Amino acid sequence: MPETEPTVVVLTALPSEYEAVRRRLSDAEELEHPAGTRVERGRLADTPWYVAVAELGEGALNAAVLTERIVAWLRPEALLFVGVAGGLKDDIEIGDVVVGTKVYGIHGGKQTDKGFHVRPEAWRSSHRLEQAARFALRGKVHLKPIAVGDVVLADAKSDVAEHLRAHYNDAAAIEMEGSGVAHAAHLSDRLDALVIRGISDYADVGKAAADASGSQPRAADEAAAAMVAILRKHRPLRDRTARPGTPDDSGPQEGPFPPSEYGGDHLDFRGSTFHGPFVAKSVGGRAPMPPASRDPGAPDRGTGHAHGPVPVATADLPAAPAGFTGREDDLARLLPALDPTADTDIPVVICAVSGLGGIGKTSLALYAAHKAVRDGWFPGGTLFVDLRGYDDNPVTAEQALLALLDALGVRGTDLPQTTSAQYALYRTLLARRPPMLVILDNASDPRQLTPLVPGTEGHRVLVTSRDLLTELPARLLSLDTLTPQAAADLITHALLLSDDSDDRPRREPEALRDLAAVCGHHPLALHIAAAILRKRRHRSIADCAGEVLARIKASDAPSLRPIFDIAYGRLPAEQQRLLRLVSLAPTADFSTEVAAALAGLSRDRVLTLLEDLSSAHLVTPVTSAGSVRWRLHDLVRAHAADLTASEPGPAEEVGSARGRVLDHYLQYARSADAQLGRYQRHPAPDLFTNRAEALAWLNAERASIVASFKWEVDRSHAETTVHLARALDGYYLNWRHHYDDWLTIGTTARDAAYLVGDPAEEAASLNSLGYAMRMLGDVEAAVDAHTKARSLYRTTQDPYGEGQSWNNLGTALKDLGNLAASIDAHTRARDLHQASGYVHGEAIAWENLGTALEAADSVTEAIDAYTRARDLYRATDNLAGEAKVWSCLGHALQGANRPGEATEAYIKALYMHLEFESWHEAGRIAHELALIHKAADRRIEARTYFEKAADVFARADADDEAAQARAAARSLT
Repeated sequence: MPETEPTVVVLTALPSEYEAVRRRLSDAEELEHPAGTRVERGRLADTPWYVAVAELGEGALNAAVLTERIVAWLRPEALLFVGVAGGLKDDIEIGDVVVGTKVYGIHGGKQTDKGFHVRPEAWRSSHRLEQAARFALRGKVHLKPIAVGDVVLADAKSDVAEHLRAHYNDAAAIEMEGSGVAHAAHLSDRLDALVIRGISDYADVGKAAADASGSQPRAADEAAAAMVAILRKHRPLRDRTARPGTPDDSGPQEGPFPPSEYGGDHLDFRGSTFHGPFVAKSVGGRAPMPPASRDPGAPDRGTGHAHGPVPVATADLPAAPAGFTGREDDLARLLPALDPTADTDIPVVICAVSGLGGIGKTSLALYAAHKAVRDGWFPGGTLFVDLRGYDDNPVTAEQALLALLDALGVRGTDLPQTTSAQYALYRTLLARRPPMLVILDNASDPRQLTPLVPGTEGHRVLVTSRDLLTELPARLLSLDTLTPQAAADLITHALLLSDDSDDRPRREPEALRDLAAVCGHHPLALHIAAAILRKRRHRSIADCAGEVLARIKASDAPSLRPIFDIAYGRLPAEQQRLLRLVSLAPTADFSTEVAAALAGLSRDRVLTLLEDLSSAHLVTPVTSAGSVRWRLHDLVRAHAADLTASEPGPAEEVGSARGRVLDHYLQYARSADAQLGRYQRHPAPDLFTNRAEALAWLNAERASIVASFKWEVDRSHAETTVHLARALDGYYLNWRHHYDDWLTIGTTARDAAYLVGDPAEEAASLNSLGYAMRMLGDVEAAVDAHTKARSLYRTTQDPYGEGQSWNNLGTALKDLGNLAASIDAHTRARDLHQASGYVHGEAIAWENLGTALEAADSVTEAIDAYTRARDLYRATDNLAGEAKVWSCLGHALQGANRPGEATEAYIKALYMHLEFESWHEAGRIAHELALIHKAADRRIEARTYFEKAADVFARADADDEAAQARAAARSLT
C-alpha cells in the first residue's frame, strides 16, 4: 500500500455496518494480510483520504486483536469504529448518531465480601476527530460517552442496566466492541481514534421489535453518513503532496501556529509571545541621520557574531570516495578501533584521523564508515557533521549540537530551550539507540568535540583534523603523504578508471614516479594531475611531470600551488571564470542554482560547466536524497579566491556576483515564506508546490544563507539584504528556532537598514534581534535592542510597531525581575494596540500583562487579564493563543485557591495542546491536573492524569518527567 497516501481504517462488527461504509467508497480493492485478515480499500470522495474498511465480528476481545493487526499492517493516520448501538438516554431517538467522547469498559472491578467495587476503564476519543465531528455535525449528533460490555442489553431493568445507571450514568449508548478498538488504538503511537454509533434500539425489551423493523441498517447508514462528514472536515497531519525525494514535513505541529493576517506575530509555547518585525507602513527613502544625532537606533558596530553559521548535519553518510586507493594499511589500523563489538575499557571509543589539508582524511573516514555500515556494525545509524575547523569562523560545539539534534529529528517546539537541556536530550536519544557512528569532520579544537561525545558505551566517534589532537582521549591515526608506490598507483587507478586501455602508466613507469614526486605524493595534487592526464589522452606522463617541475622552479611555490596553476591554465575561459566565482560562494558547498546566480548564467549551462570542473577534480559533487550540491576543497577555494583578487576589476565582479546571489535567495525565500503561511507584502514567485519543499530548500541552504549575511554590507544591495532578512525571520525564529543564526542575520539587516536610511526596517531588525537575544539568555542586550526599536518606531509614528516593542520589552524586563517596569510596558502596549484597533496585538499584551501581574502576586488582576486575552483570541479565531492562555488561567486560578475553575481551564488547555501536538506543554498540564485531583483525594482521576502525563512526556522525549509521572501513578494504585 502506498505510504504516501493518507489512510483511515474504518472498523465494523456487522455485515450491515460494513455495507453502509463500503458503498460510500470508490475504486475499492481487496487487500489480504498474510494471516488472512481482509479489508477493502478505496477512495472517499471530496476528501484526501483512502479508507480501508474491515468487518471484525462481535466481541471486544476479537475487536482488539484484529484492530492491532490491521493498524500494524496498514499504518493508518486515523481509526474509526462505525456501526450501531443501543440508546440509553430518553432524549436520544432511534436513528440518532452518538459520537463517543469517551469509551467505557463497564465490566472492570473487584468482587469482595462487601460487594462489587467498580474499577472503570475509559479511553478518550481523539481531540482532533472530536473537534472535526463537532464542526461537521454541529447540532446533528450527540457527543457523549459510550459504554461497552460483553452482553447484548435487551432489558432496561436488568443488573447490567442498573450497573450502568449507578456507575456510568453519563453514557448515551451501549455496544459490544468499542472498548477493544479503543484499547488497541491507545497502544498505537499517535493514532487518532473515534467511535461513531447509530442508535438502532433502546437497549430494552423492545430491542427485537426494533431490529425486525429494519432499524439496524438505517442506524448503520446514519453512522456511515456521519463518518463521511467527519472525514471531510478532518485533515491529514502530514503534507502528503510532497514530491518523491522531498522530506515528509510533519506540518503545523513542528513549527509555529498559523500567524496573524499581518504576518509578523508568532506564538511559541516555550516562551512569551514574539512580536516579529511587522511594519504597518514603510518609511524609507530619506538619508540616514548621523549616529551622533540618533543614538537610540544607531547600530553598534563590532558587536556582531563571533562564529559562523550553524552547520547542517546528516543522518546519511556522504557518498564514499570513488577509486579509493593507497590507504589500505591505514584502513586496516582504523577499522578494528571502530568495531563496536571489540573488547575495550573505554565506554565510547574516539578515533582521530589527522594530517595535512587534502591528504585524504575525510575520504578514509567515509570509506571506513561505509564499510562498517555494510558489515552491520552500527544498527543505530550514523551522524555526520562538518565542523569547518579551518574556516575563518569554525563551528562551535553548541552549533554542532543543534545540527545533530536536527538530524535526529528534533526541531521546532521539540527542541529544548537551554543548551544544557539540548545536551541532555542529545545524550538521551543516543542512549536509547544501539551502536551509532558519529563522524565529526574537519575539527580544529578539542572544544568543538568533547561535548558531543555520547555518554553511552557501544557508540563510536570518528574525528578528522589537520592537527594531531593529543588533548583528546582518542586513538590517534596520523596520515602522511602516500608512499611513492601508492602515489603512482593512485594515478594509474584514476587513469584506468576512465579508460581501461590507457597504457601510459605501463609504458612510462619512471615518468609516473617523477610526476608523483613533483606532486609531493599528496592525494589532492595527484587526483588533479590524473585529471589533467585524462583530458590530455595523447600527451605523455613525462610532459605533464616536466610542466609541473618547470612551474615549481619558476615560482618557487609550495608543491600544491603549481599543480593548481597548471590545472587552472588548462581550463577554457568560461570554466576559469566559474571556478573563480564559485570561490565567492557563502560556504564551501553550494547548489547549482547559487553557482548559476554567481555566474549570471542559466542553470543548465552552469550544470555542464560544473560537471567539467568535477572531471578536472576541482569541484566535487555531493549527492543526497536525489539532489546534488557541489563542494570546493578549501585549498582549491583559497587558490581560486587569490585568482579572483588578481584579475582586473575584481571588486566590480565580486559585488555583482554577490548581489545576484542575494537576489536569488530573496526570490526563493519569499516563495518559501509564502508556503509557510505568511502574509506577503511583496509578490512571491511560485517556486515550491508545498510546505515540505519550501522547508527542504530552507534546511539545505540554511548555513549558506547565514554566511551570506556575513558579507560586508554594500549600499548597492543593502535593500535586498533587508528584504531577505524579513522573508527569513519566520523560518529561523519560529519554525526552526535558530536564534544563534539570527544574531548574524538580524545584525546585518539592522546595519543595512541604517545604511539605506529606513528606520522602520531598522526598528523591525532590532525587535527580532532582541527576541533572539532573550531566547539565548542575553536579556540585558534584549532590553537594549527593544528599547532602541521602540524609540525608532516612535520616531516613525508607527503605533503598531511601538506597541510590539513595548510588549517585547516588557517580557525582557520581567525576565530581569523588574516587574513594575514590565507591567508598565505591557500596559502601554495594550493601550497602543487598543487605540489602533489591533485586536491580536491587544490580546498578546493582555496575556503578557497577566504573566507579569501573576509574577508580582497580583493574582486577581492576572486572572482578569488572562480572561480578556482569552476572549480576544477567541474573537479572532486564534486557537493557539487561546490554548496558551487557558493554561495561564489554570495556573492563576490554582494560585487563587479556585481548584474547580483551575481544573476546567487546564482540561481545555490540555486537549487544545494535544491537538497541536505541543507534547511537553500538554504533559505539564496533565501533571498539574493530576496534582489537583490528588490534593482532593480523587485517586482514580489523579492516576489517570499522571498516566496521561507520562505518555505525553514520552512523546516529547522528556524521559525524566515521564518516569516521575509513572512513579506517581503507581503510588496511587
